[in-house]
Amino acid sequence: MQMNTASDAGLIAWLASRGGSVSPKLNLFHRLDSGDRGVVAVSDIAPGEQLAILPAQSTLHVPSAEEFAKSPSSYNEVVKFVVEHDPKPSPFIATSLVLMYEMTKGRTSPFWTYIQSLPRDFDCVMTWSEDEKAELAGTAAEDLDTPQWVYEKKVKAIVQARPDLWPEPFGSLEHFVRAAAAVQSRAFYMKGDRLVIDPKEKVWELRESGCELKEN
Repeated sequence: MQMNTASDAGLIAWLASRGGSVSPKLNLFHRLDSGDRGVVAVSDIAPGEQLAILPAQSTLHVPSAEEFAKSPSSYNEVVKFVVEHDPKPSPFIATSLVLMYEMTKGRTSPFWTYIQSLPRDFDCVMTWSEDEKAELAGTAAEDLDTPQWVYEKKVKAIVQARPDLWPEPFGSLEHFVRAAAAVQSRAFYMKGDRLVIDPKEKVWELRESGCELKEN
């Protein structure tokens, strides 16, 4: 696998330490002249060939209330609070809250390596300027709730209720927007109702091309 930076190699090593693997036939970090990057094959891939293993412990996710009840001790305090606060939370908001919490932990977070790999800025709808959003006029995206509205109505009361989990400034609007933008640009749905954020979300999309991805 072609690596572009030490952090790329570190992310793959981190994934391996959590039971995952990536086929050497993939370059997860291919960079285009435009600055974008994506997944490319570096050699031929046979139909049905396994390309990656992404164990649940390598993803940030919030279980359903039913899943949580089966093994509550296997989840940390923030997941327990989010699930018990709202048994049917918005997957988007719940996952954003968990990521915000992991950001507060710094190097002690098991997801530190992954968090360090995230960009500082995200080019997604929730971070667009008003002029950029004007380009969405006439589309379904035109009426999306603003990050400020979501934070005030859906998030602020939760983080303020548990400052031990989201101490300042990690419970702020600014940190919510960064976490939510990461979730918006990198998450996928698994098993219908769980939003999951993983180290290289585009690997999952390869399932659609007929290549196998194994979930442990």
